Amino acid sequence: MRGALARMRAPVTADRLDPFVEPSLCVARLTARENPGEREPAAGPR
Repeated sequence: MRGALARMRAPVTADRLDPFVEPSLCVARLTARENPGEREPAAGPR
């Protein structure tokens, strides 16, 4: 998700993903970026 947002130069960054909050629902926690035109550094494995 972080890589896709960075490639799209989205004005948000993914802070957290809560998988399977419900059987067919995952929730992404997003935050507005301070400099939306800049690319976010590639995220390493978590």
